[in-house]
Amino acid sequence: GKSNEVITKMSNNVEITWSLMHPTPLNPVYMQKVVKEADSSPVKVDSFEICAICHSYLGGLDGLCHYGDFDLPDLDHQAIDNNIAQLKEILDIAHKSGRPVYYWHREVTVPHGLVDQYPGLLDEKGEFDLLGEAYEKLIRLKFKQAYDNVPDLDGVVLTLTEADFS
Repeated sequence: GKSNEVITKMSNNVEITWSLMHPTPLNPVYMQKVVKEADSSPVKVDSFEICAICHSYLGGLDGLCHYGDFDLPDLDHQAIDNNIAQLKEILDIAHKSGRPVYYWHREVTVPHGLVDQYPGLLDEKGEFDLLGEAYEKLIRLKFKQAYDNVPDLDGVVLTLTEADFS
């Protein structure tokens, strides 16, 4: 009856996302396995969310950015190139299955040395000013570099952590 019509309309507006690789390195072989499982799942899986490594300068968007305008000698460019290649392969696998991939970025770390070279990231207490103009520009820089390096990425889930509430 009427309630089945409402449920049908609601379910047509719902996206079911499988959230994967929490927190593990990017793994295309695992992604192949997940796609096979999603294909045979009794629940229609519409998309995937990839967490990958987090709380590290090689995780999230940071792991896709070379920060070319900054002098960051500790930055592992080979590891970043590997992340980019792995994520591209994962995207190819997911896209061949007809599903988008959203990449989860937790904005909790910056590469060593960046704070000294990027004025305004810290507030008067010495904590990250997550709502400040400098931090907004940094996040936009990360998005730009990540999408320049991985243009087929379907979206990013951004978690911005503020210590008073987490």
